Amino acid sequence: MNIGICRVQKIPAPKDIAGIQLHNRRERDHSTTNPDIDRARSSENYSIIVKPIGEGCKILSCFGKGLQDTGKSYNALIDERIEAGYTGKRAVRKDAVRCCEVLFTASGDFFDQHPDRREAFFMECVVFAAKRFGAANIIAATVHMDEDTPHMHLDFVPLTADGRLSAKSVLGGRKEMQQLQDDFFEQVGKKFGLERGTRADLDDPDADRPRKHLTVRELKAETEAQLSEQQQLIQQQQEILDRMQEQEQQQLAAAEAQLAEQQKKLEQMQEQGRRTEANNRRHEEYFDKLMHEQGEAVRKASEAKAQQQMAESETAALDQEILAKKGQLSLLDTQCRIAAGELQKTMELLAKAAKKHKVGSIFGGDTVTCDKSAYEDLVSTCSTVKETMTTARKLMIAVEERARQLDEQAAEIEPLHTQRQIALRSAQAEKERYERLQQEKSQLIEQRAAELADTRIGALFKKVPDSRRERLEDFCRGLRLSDGRTALEAFEDLEQQLQKQLQQQYRQQGRGGRTL
Repeated sequence: MNIGICRVQKIPAPKDIAGIQLHNRRERDHSTTNPDIDRARSSENYSIIVKPIGEGCKILSCFGKGLQDTGKSYNALIDERIEAGYTGKRAVRKDAVRCCEVLFTASGDFFDQHPDRREAFFMECVVFAAKRFGAANIIAATVHMDEDTPHMHLDFVPLTADGRLSAKSVLGGRKEMQQLQDDFFEQVGKKFGLERGTRADLDDPDADRPRKHLTVRELKAETEAQLSEQQQLIQQQQEILDRMQEQEQQQLAAAEAQLAEQQKKLEQMQEQGRRTEANNRRHEEYFDKLMHEQGEAVRKASEAKAQQQMAESETAALDQEILAKKGQLSLLDTQCRIAAGELQKTMELLAKAAKKHKVGSIFGGDTVTCDKSAYEDLVSTCSTVKETMTTARKLMIAVEERARQLDEQAAEIEPLHTQRQIALRSAQAEKERYERLQQEKSQLIEQRAAELADTRIGALFKKVPDSRRERLEDFCRGLRLSDGRTALEAFEDLEQQLQKQLQQQYRQQGRGGRTL
């Protein structure tokens, strides 16, 4: 808040007036009473000249060295004004107040914020003083730019409108001085956006004594004391701020350490996910191999079964053929027995013939005598029967050899059938084992997802007392990282990322299980 300042002091003694002149006009190269003067900037000081014109006045600025340089001292100018305007019948008292000085300035950084309005501000102050104290009474108005804060010293003779020399009448008491401050605020301060200082309570019974108006030196000393106090306060606030920043840095470092730990856990879980994926790929490759081997076993079993069916078909055909051959053999045997019986009967008839011919028994019987022609017919018949029986025996041997070959083929087919059964049982066992592994893996993924859901980032602070955890949560909620997120949002993003990865893995494994 910037405050407009208008302070008046009385300068009774001529020596004090001469000292004011030395200060205002910078007539000394070095000042022991005011070390704040920057002589390198004294050339920026200037005077504002007031020329009365009738009831009004003309005001103009005089820059450079000629600071109200009329060649006359303040005391001489005061004497001229008293001689021209004083109308009293008595001589001026030696202890009368012959000069008053008004200090016009503004507090805070008003002049730094508005450098283009400095001259206008001081011109308005002069206009205000001319209306208030009389333009003809002003002997000097000097603006100093070579000190810390720009300000103006306006010196005037306290002559009343009726020609009396009375500072008391011109300035008045407490109420008039308060009204002076009110009028200055209304006529000058408001135009430049300045505030009015604290207004004294004139009705306060404890405020009987008039408020002391400080001199410029006292005002500077008070201001410096206030500045020193403010600087100490600022230094204390800075120390508190430094401690708070140090604590925030420590908390930030702790939060970053926790974030790094969470990142490490994320990387570990990602590595575990990659290992799980590798294991899944190995399981899938192993299962594909088993499925391939099972397919090969099924194919070989199918081929063996086809060969067995073909062998069985051939065996059935051979069995039919054997049965047919056995039937033929049985028929031939029957015919042989019938032929042998007939032969025996014939031989018996021949033995009774007239022409006897003695022959031995062909079939192990007794020697008989028969006709020679009948004997030759019998021998021919027996030869035919013998050839028929020999052919039947050869056919019987061939049938038995074929049956032996079929038995050997059946013996070769039997191990293939057994191998097929073993392969089918092994493939079924491997399939059940893979399904069991898939079920265990799905349960593991569900367990990991449940654990992740239970270990929310907020649970990170359960390792510390509740009061501290709440403070840490509030700190992480208000702490912003370099990317604009809060630390708590970063933790939640990590958690959501982990959940999405696990859900994606779970869906992929779920699709793999359905494929199986």
